[in-house]
Amino acid sequence: MPKLIISSCLLLMAALAGCANTASNNSVTQVNRSPIAYHYERGTANPQYPTIVFQSGLGDDQTVWLGVLQRLGKQASSFSYDRPGYGASAATSMARDPCHIAQEQRVLLKSAGVKPPYILVGHSLGGLYEYTYAQLYPEEVAGLVLLDPTHPQHWQRIQTELPHISTLLSTATMLMGTTARQEFKAQQNCLNQLKPELTAQTPARLLLSSQRQALEQGAFERLIKQLALDWQRITHAPQIQNSPSGHYIQKEQPELVVNAIHELLRIK
Repeated sequence: MPKLIISSCLLLMAALAGCANTASNNSVTQVNRSPIAYHYERGTANPQYPTIVFQSGLGDDQTVWLGVLQRLGKQASSFSYDRPGYGASAATSMARDPCHIAQEQRVLLKSAGVKPPYILVGHSLGGLYEYTYAQLYPEEVAGLVLLDPTHPQHWQRIQTELPHISTLLSTATMLMGTTARQEFKAQQNCLNQLKPELTAQTPARLLLSSQRQALEQGAFERLIKQLALDWQRITHAPQIQNSPSGHYIQKEQPELVVNAIHELLRIK
């Protein structure tokens, strides 16, 4: 789920406060008439390695990946960017549902001259976006690394099974910026057109945080664990790797993310 739902309302203000950071060495290209800022680092270790493409969660720009990118270095080519409305990228009038964002990422990669295959790395809502990309364009995806990813049915399950948390989160959307609010509301749109699970030929790694806030315990935590098991089923990940961290695994345990990437690079 977006960071609000996996990390609970307690993290909302801290999360949104971190959204204004921008990378200083961005390139910019036009996608659907909107400028999008990105950073592409060409790898030197093996030209046959897939490019690692990073997708941030709700409200975040690409700077949340800095610790991972520093450790990855030039072992493989890497691509990170600010979705429209975040960081150095202007907002867009285009739809903000997972399918449109996956299509937008594909156009961006093509415009930047970054060819497939890709290893897609996504955090929180960005994990759902990368999963959607792998569903729509499986021939372009060499693997997936998902960090506390938003499950396709997460918001629906929260509304049905945890109405008190659903009410809190719906109220919290009023504190979000326009783009984050649009993404939050559109997070389940279009998902019914996706297949029930990924092809078993697309290797995946699943990293989940293990440190919980008070409001995340009890029924909420049980739901998280149920959805984690379903993530393992639909991605065919060999295991669920628990990270001794909060929701921002890539900040608190960046080496775990790099290790997961390395595992997929060795497969290829």
